[in-house]
Amino acid sequence: MAGLKRSIIKRQLAHIMYKCPLCGNTAISKLEDRGKYRILFCNQCNLRFSEPMKEGGKEFYHSRSYQVKSPEKDWRYKLLFSLVNIDKSQKVLDIGCGRGDFLSLVKEKGAKLFGIDIDKEAIILAKNRLKVTEIKVLSWDNLGEDGMWKGFDLITSFDILEHVSSPIRFLNTVKTILNPGGLICITVPRWDRDPKVFDSEVDYPPHHLTIWTSNALKIALKKSGFRDIKIIEKPLMGEDLLLHTVFAVKKIRRLKSKGSFKLISAGSGNFGVIRAAVIFLLTIIFNVIVLFLRLIGVGRGHTILAIAKK
Repeated sequence: MAGLKRSIIKRQLAHIMYKCPLCGNTAISKLEDRGKYRILFCNQCNLRFSEPMKEGGKEFYHSRSYQVKSPEKDWRYKLLFSLVNIDKSQKVLDIGCGRGDFLSLVKEKGAKLFGIDIDKEAIILAKNRLKVTEIKVLSWDNLGEDGMWKGFDLITSFDILEHVSSPIRFLNTVKTILNPGGLICITVPRWDRDPKVFDSEVDYPPHHLTIWTSNALKIALKKSGFRDIKIIEKPLMGEDLLLHTVFAVKKIRRLKSKGSFKLISAGSGNFGVIRAAVIFLLTIIFNVIVLFLRLIGVGRGHTILAIAKK
């Protein structure tokens, strides 16, 4: 009996101690402990979040950055271009622009390019690639501090919101530098994906502080004053499973950073051919698996995209 009372009190204390950073709800479920973080779930808005909401820092994210090999085939970019007309009259800012994958496609449409990222090496590569000066090392919370960072027609943020310690403050900041009627486009990782393929580093803090649902994302945008919100959930694709396989291989590579494995992963000579062949074979296998899952009526993609207007 005493043990049952202690268990009830423990659950009640958990509800009192933790508050959802999105909706403020205190009906919180604890999912697990992950090192110094607790992984929690809001039963009201369906946001998975971490306690503490503490970011990893510049070095942490630089060590995990990656480049999109074929940006013109990326689901996020293709979908955005199908929904939004971008032309040379517009100012476009990409927050977390990395090496300029998305901005390289925007440049082809003639729009005025702006980009920020906290990764200095990525910004140098982006500048050399795009030949644009309005790309710099800057954190999102420093936007609006000078006249250059305002008056945007479109602001994009691909897979960035899950990294920030204050999602609402991020969205409020974006809203202040958008033109009236300007658009925001963001993507986030999806909590209710199926199958639930997770990587122990990528999907947990200090890398991902939040994992989202369509409901949570809509609430966040409404709370920040955006309107005409459109939410699109990515269908399950073979590339979702492949991406997590790549992350898993990179994790093994960090643990075993010598010998033939390192040469294969480096993609040089005969080992590069082997690597390409393995990826090609995995792509076929994963596409077959996804086709089967769709036939039996299961499977949900790993990404949510939202477009909203100021």
